[in-house]
Amino acid sequence: MGNNEIKTVILRFRDNFNPDHPAIEAHSQILHNERTVWWGWFKRPEEEIPLELLRTISGKAPIVIGLYDRNENRGYSAKCMEIRIGSVNAEAISSPNQNLTPTYYAKAELSAWFKLSEINLVETRDFEEQFGGVANCDATIVAVKNICLTDKLDQTTVCRPTPEIGTYIDKEPITTNGEWILHISDTHYGKDHGFGTEQFSTTLAEYIETRLEFKKIGVLVISGDIVSRGGGKDGVDFNVAKTAIEQLCDKLKIQKSQVVMVPGNHDLTRDDYNYYDKDFSDLPLEEFHRFCDDIYKSYSRLPKKEYSIKWLNRVLENKELFKKSEKYFEGDYLTTLTLTEKHKILTNASQRHQKESLKGLNRAILDKRFLKISRERRDAEAHYRKFVDTFYEIKTSESNSFRQFRLVNGWLVRFACLNSYRHNGVGTPENGYLGGHIFYKDYIALLNKDGLTQDKLLEREEMNFVVMHHHIKPVANYALSDRYGFILDAFDAEKYFAKAGTHFVMHGHQHTCFTSLCGIYDFEKKKILPMGILGAGTAGSKDLPDGVGNIIRLYKPFSKGLECEIHKYVPNNLEFDMPPEKFKFQPQFHSNPSID
Repeated sequence: MGNNEIKTVILRFRDNFNPDHPAIEAHSQILHNERTVWWGWFKRPEEEIPLELLRTISGKAPIVIGLYDRNENRGYSAKCMEIRIGSVNAEAISSPNQNLTPTYYAKAELSAWFKLSEINLVETRDFEEQFGGVANCDATIVAVKNICLTDKLDQTTVCRPTPEIGTYIDKEPITTNGEWILHISDTHYGKDHGFGTEQFSTTLAEYIETRLEFKKIGVLVISGDIVSRGGGKDGVDFNVAKTAIEQLCDKLKIQKSQVVMVPGNHDLTRDDYNYYDKDFSDLPLEEFHRFCDDIYKSYSRLPKKEYSIKWLNRVLENKELFKKSEKYFEGDYLTTLTLTEKHKILTNASQRHQKESLKGLNRAILDKRFLKISRERRDAEAHYRKFVDTFYEIKTSESNSFRQFRLVNGWLVRFACLNSYRHNGVGTPENGYLGGHIFYKDYIALLNKDGLTQDKLLEREEMNFVVMHHHIKPVANYALSDRYGFILDAFDAEKYFAKAGTHFVMHGHQHTCFTSLCGIYDFEKKKILPMGILGAGTAGSKDLPDGVGNIIRLYKPFSKGLECEIHKYVPNNLEFDMPPEKFKFQPQFHSNPSID
């Protein structure tokens, strides 16, 4: 098998839509009885159909493919005897044999079907040996290629399977004409943007240009909340953001490829944005069902939980409308209750019982409408992904990325860019959730492929950054409220980032600018691995904490850390404009403190 030849595929799945019918269990039962089973490929709504990949793998059958359960972090090896795809463009087709397909989706129409004769749970080491890893990305189908590497010393060649982990990864550094990194965040184009208005007609790009003092920018980093409130109706604010960032690129004299972006919570379509002002008095039945699908997911994430109670009261006061949905309670524990009792539980019980009832309602609806939802599920990241695709003129299904640049002063700077707000993850809208290293392992690993220590990387004039939207530690201004703003799996992330040779973590979110430290003690190396934290504040929002203005930050690498500049300003109060704060941030990467 030659270099870069496709070896097999990994199908990555979750049991989100069928919690009562675990996929492996359901398929294995049919295998036990019938010796073969059809496995359907449920692609994400925004994923492109890899027609050539499917045809290539189909031509290799029988072939061993990988199945990976993203919820349980378990890998399976499956023997695939045949692959069926749509004849022209992999259009959705029915299962080739519904009797050999689990009943919960036997009537589904999907883009590809895999006929399996074996499904075997394998240990992580064996899965990695067979498929090269678990493919830590958002895609649901991943090509595994046979990558051949030749040792330069003895000229021996080793070939190993390697999964493709994304379509926006810089394999080689992009050369720049600048030596500074410009860091902005929380521009909030749309309702909450403070520039280009009657009060302050200057655009953000024009104003940033006046603050740079002829500095040459090599990389522009935007750490989320590019737009306001999900981008407005149909994501229209992303069009404004695209034009504005293009204008800023022109002002900075940089290419679009020199822009690094990650999504923030405002860049994704959230249920609490959709339903704040909705009038439910004449809600169509179909929309009511969609509301029921969403309300449990959004209930725990609402800024003010009483909103969800008010919404339910308004919906369920319409007894006729609610009665039409009786059939969606079939098979659920709520079926034993009268309509009045259901109404009482859903609207007036304790928060715990409300949530349990809503969870049951949501599960019942999903059971009945699984096939439709699986095909038409709204994608929270759809507008953001479209924005990224049109801005960079690429096609990607990834919200994570890896970027690297060679600054004009010789420094190599790398950025692992992570989505810290996963719409179906854990927590409130003010918190983030990376989802465990399963989602970002391969991107972080690219920061330091040679396994060097932080100080050795600096000696080679190489510096590593992680960019995300949410904080890696709580923000003091919000510590006594329910708006903490940090990622819920911060400890695991901090440990993983530091061990991978990360020097600095960049973020935005709570409109608070600060410079701080975090890190871990590495028992193997017997030293503390520090990381600098670069909290950007907000570059363009009107929502400013008391005494804090809009902010842009500038960084230039040097042998011990970063030369930093912080520029503060307020668009409608130019008297607030202040000279930049200039300092050197040196997190002691070269020291070796011990813990007695």
